[in-house]
Amino acid sequence: IRQKALMRRLLSLAIPITLAACIVPLASFIDSGMVVNRLIDAAGFAREEARAMYGRYSGYVITLINVPTALALAISMSLVPAVSAGMGRGDWKGVRRQSHTGLRMSFLIGLPSSLGMSMLARPILELVRYPFPTAEALTQTAELLSLSSFTIVLFTVVQATSGILQGLRKQRIPMYTLLAGVGLKVLINYTFIGTPAINIYGAPMGSLVCYGVSMLPNLYYVHKYAHLPYDPLNIFIKPLAATAAMGAVLYGLQKALPSGSLVTLMLIAAGVVAYLFFARLFGALRKEDLAPFQRKLRRKNKDRCA
Repeated sequence: IRQKALMRRLLSLAIPITLAACIVPLASFIDSGMVVNRLIDAAGFAREEARAMYGRYSGYVITLINVPTALALAISMSLVPAVSAGMGRGDWKGVRRQSHTGLRMSFLIGLPSSLGMSMLARPILELVRYPFPTAEALTQTAELLSLSSFTIVLFTVVQATSGILQGLRKQRIPMYTLLAGVGLKVLINYTFIGTPAINIYGAPMGSLVCYGVSMLPNLYYVHKYAHLPYDPLNIFIKPLAATAAMGAVLYGLQKALPSGSLVTLMLIAAGVVAYLFFARLFGALRKEDLAPFQRKLRRKNKDRCA
């Protein structure tokens, strides 16, 4: 009897988490057929052109977007055991602290990643030297990347809130919200991609709606079940202010400097340094956030000395 009860408990935890993890790949699989077909049947593009457009979007844009979103997965994976352990001990103060830190870090990482990649979309594509048949193809891909970049912050927050809710044993909520978001994404893709004036740009629009629809109720339920007070100043506004200041620095440097691979690397480095500076200045990045990195540096220095 105990084994059966334990098995039911494990399945009640594992099935919603597994289904939630499968929803987004399933939506991408649906996209792979829907986007090309809608571009051909409704938007009026030739088959080869439609395939080339989707190939650049899925192969170039999505690949670059996935680089910073890897941090989102790391945040999510670390939050589940931390929140679950605090809940198991009845340590709601610890649960609130972990939840607050997770939300703050998701915006702290996601906002500058989104804006930076959006502003530097074309230089980044030129830096990685993807092959483009025409200048128009490069311009279109840069526009798609610039728009798609804003899914980074939405995805980061969705992953963080999903991790918190799973740690709170509310694992069905992120499954339902993602399912609703994916449903709307499919609807928007079908409608917008089939509109000739929008065409392939409907794909990132659908992704933005998908993660936006998933994010908002997730945030509500995190605050509800973690008993977390609303703190928009520290969680969102301070990282947003630091991101805006970084954007102003990047904009000025882009206007002043010529184009080129070395300049692009300099712009990326300048963006990182500017953001860290303004994040510390505005109080978005705290000393305790840097403590793990400082400990690692001290350990490395000790190892070298030894």
